[in-house]
Amino acid sequence: YYTLDGSTDPRLPGGAVNPSPAVLHYSAESPPLITHGVTVRARTLRDGHWSALTEATFRVAAAADAGNLRITEINYNPPDANPVPGLGEADVDNDQFEFVELMNVGSQPIDLAGVQLRGADSDPLDRLDFTFAPTPLSPSERVVVVRHLDAFASRYGTGLRVAGVYSGKLPNGGDSLTVVAADGSLIEQFTYDDSDPWPDRADGGGSS
Repeated sequence: YYTLDGSTDPRLPGGAVNPSPAVLHYSAESPPLITHGVTVRARTLRDGHWSALTEATFRVAAAADAGNLRITEINYNPPDANPVPGLGEADVDNDQFEFVELMNVGSQPIDLAGVQLRGADSDPLDRLDFTFAPTPLSPSERVVVVRHLDAFASRYGTGLRVAGVYSGKLPNGGDSLTVVAADGSLIEQFTYDDSDPWPDRADGGGSS
């Protein structure tokens, strides 16, 4: 007997099978198919005796189909905060508005649990670093990681899906970005720059 919700024990304290709908009976003919990050808790019941509880967390890496996850937008040198009264933009340094957008370009859902986004800045304090918590991403769905949550929300509102805040920053002069799956395999890696063939307006001119 097993559960996939990460908390339910298949065995009740008195020794009976837990009647919760979360408790499933394993069958070799139809084993469970894990399509997103889950924690499995399981026990074996044989001749009225239960095994000890065993638990394991499984992560479904986006690298199962590396082409399904792509960085689709980088805002490495955002424009300055707009000083017009009433717009509500945070009065912070322009770099606090940075973000990176990722998208599932495939036809199947993926889970970003354990996926890492890394920069290559030589200074470890400035190097961009972010590890995704369990984050199911449907086909064509986008998610952003940001440098400063309040600054991002003041410019773009709260309707966008934000996975979290990264440490470090996106250097204005260019950097290499790497996306690595939970199992360590490479998903994507490239270098952006502030000169041709990258668009000039992305370097502080208002574009990404």
